[in-house]
This record gives sequence, C-alpha cells and structure tokens, in this order.
Amino acid sequence: MKLKQATISVAGISVRAYEDEVTGERYLYRTSIAEAVEKHHTSVAEFLRSKQSEALLCNGLSVAEVECRVNGFDGIQKLSLIPPAVAKFYWGYWYRKGNKAAAALTIALMGETIERLLDIAFNGHAKFEVEYREQTAQQRDDIVTRWEDARERCRNSHAAFQLACEKYRWNAAQIHDAMTMTLFGLTAEQLRKRFELIGLRRHVGLDHLPGIEAMECVARAKHAFARYRKLDNWQERLARACREAAI
Repeated sequence: MKLKQATISVAGISVRAYEDEVTGERYLYRTSIAEAVEKHHTSVAEFLRSKQSEALLCNGLSVAEVECRVNGFDGIQKLSLIPPAVAKFYWGYWYRKGNKAAAALTIALMGETIERLLDIAFNGHAKFEVEYREQTAQQRDDIVTRWEDARERCRNSHAAFQLACEKYRWNAAQIHDAMTMTLFGLTAEQLRKRFELIGLRRHVGLDHLPGIEAMECVARAKHAFARYRKLDNWQERLARACREAAI
C-alpha cells in the first residue's frame, strides 16, 4: 500500500490526511482526529465499538492498522487510519456529550459551510481558501473563549451557592437536584451520566453542564440563590432564582 500524505487545517486544527495512490481512497490519522477534541487516540476505537447512535451510523467502519509506504518518507510505516466519515460522527458524538472542543469545532465548521454557500449564491464564487481558514479558526477560538468564561462563572457562582447552603445548614446536593430538575428536567447525577464532565472533575458541581447557554443559566440561578437575604426557605429561594435565571 502506498499513500500520499497531506496536512489539512480543520477550523485551525492540523489534521494528517492520506490518500491511496492506487485506489484514491482517503483516510485521516486517528490520533489527529482524537486530539482535535482533546481525547486520547484509543477513544476512537471505543466509540466505534459502542452502541451510541452516531457509532451505529458508521455502518461497520473501523480503525485500519496499515503498513504502508508514504511519499516523501523512507521505509515502511505503521499507521492507524480511519475513513473521513468516522471523524464527523465521532466529533458529532462528543459535541452531543458536551465536549467544548467538539462543540467549538463543529459549530465553526457549520458556520464556514453556510458562509461558503452564501458567497457562491450572492457573489457567484467562493472566497480564497485562506480567508475561510482564518475566519473559521477565529470562530472556533471565540467559542472556546466564551465556553471557558461561562465555565468560570459557573464555578464562581457554585462557590457562593455552597456558602449560602452552609450558612443555613441546607443540603446542597438536594438543592442541586431540585435546581437541575426545575431548569432541565434531570437531576445532577442524570446530567453527569448523559453529558461529559468538563475537565472530568466531579467536585466542581454543575460545571459539567452541556452547552454555553446551560452553564450560563445555572450560573445565574446559583448567583441569585446566594444573593437573596430575606428568604429563609430554600424552596421559595430556589423557585425565585430559577425564574430569574430563565429570563
């Protein structure tokens, strides 16, 4: 097997790609795909073995361990490659799980696709490729920054929430569940099972929430809950805080 190698920029992230010189089949390097969403390379194979809806859409595609010659390199190389279709389902899976890197990557790429279509529709042609690359990379960075800002607000409001619970000797875990049930229809533990923990730190409380909007909503609710001074009943305090957060 003889392959040509190229490096492509996906929303500012470098991904190694290969093409079979005989068949024209194209592949992506497994490690590049995993690192794009801050995951270990073994998570790709784990994903493909899972029963997740996105994995089932891969229709039996798998990681290929190949020995090949690559143009520009001497000797035989051993590579772990995947079909391009696997990358989109793998990234989509982690986006659904609340992975910030996958969310930023996916949203930026969707934005680039829409922008290209609009340019062609109204200008009759697309812009230079470098313009799209720079614009998409900036969009991805902006999303990550907003995500990190929301995460920090969630962390800070969680600290204030904990202090309020300690002051009145309320059960913080019980109020956690009541808050998430009110806002999202799920307990905190159910959210942990459904979505990825941000940074895999369970002690951060509700910092595992999926999506920027969800984190910002919880940050507002916790901040309001901690701010009230004349409400000694936690149920009334929580109901008011959730109403305020939803505005």
